Amino acid sequence: MKKAAILGFIFGLSLSAADLSGRWAGRAMLPDAAQTRQPAKAVELTLVESGSQITGTLRIAAGEARPIEAATFRDGKLTFAVRTPELMTVRLNLSGDQFEGRMTSSSGQLQNIGLRKQSGQ
Repeated sequence: MKKAAILGFIFGLSLSAADLSGRWAGRAMLPDAAQTRQPAKAVELTLVESGSQITGTLRIAAGEARPIEAATFRDGKLTFAVRTPELMTVRLNLSGDQFEGRMTSSSGQLQNIGLRKQSGQ
């Protein structure tokens, strides 16, 4: 029991100590993109972590980099909002140097998203 508590504490420290700062690049696509023949869109997320505050920008395809809002990181999950100009809610799960998750627009459109931390970041 004591060993499990210690392992849980160490695991919790490793998640909270994740270095989120840097450039993350990947793709976003509709869940049925293969059937609808919709191409994936390039996505770039730039994060700056300062203490418990997370700021940054999100760029989709060739669009303008937009500031992220209300970013939180807890238990390996990053959530934030971004206006593209439509409000998008982004929920990502961190696994190593990769984020995977979903972007949902205020109109309900869903896109799967996958990002990998870029080297040297």
